[in-house]
Amino acid sequence: MNTVAAAVRRSGGSVAWSRASFTEARDGGWNTFFGSAVSEAVADTVIATLRPGASGHAIASGMDVQPGDHVFDKYRFSAFTRGSSEIEAWLRQHGCDTVLIAGTLTHVCCESSARDAMQLGFKTVMISDANASRVEANHVATLNAFIQSFGDVRTVDETIALLQAGAGARAAE
Repeated sequence: MNTVAAAVRRSGGSVAWSRASFTEARDGGWNTFFGSAVSEAVADTVIATLRPGASGHAIASGMDVQPGDHVFDKYRFSAFTRGSSEIEAWLRQHGCDTVLIAGTLTHVCCESSARDAMQLGFKTVMISDANASRVEANHVATLNAFIQSFGDVRTVDETIALLQAGAGARAAE
């Protein structure tokens, strides 16, 4: 993810990092899941880690968040679902028409965000080796379904090559 983020910055693109968040004021999306899909004990534990200031709320250690990057909270599995975050408005304000998806879990938050981004008119790429799931079969199934109907799937190296080619073409204009 850091390698792709650095390449995006070098090509003149914008880098945004999301963090799953829970606050009483914005709890609608999580309540549906935590109120019915998992035990109360699991829900209480996970919700506590998603609150601002909790260790689980922070961007993962090792991620190279730079000044100028955008860090935003998301209140649903998809960053693009109505009411989840301000990412769509931020991307449009910055003239972005393409979204690169990297993170975890491939088959949950990443897939949800990627599909919704495409439905909102963004060209969307899931970066195969910058996404992960706990179970490899879930990861592969998501990438296969995504490329068939929703967007592109590329490796880190392929994505960087495309970014470099795009930056070179803009420089030549």
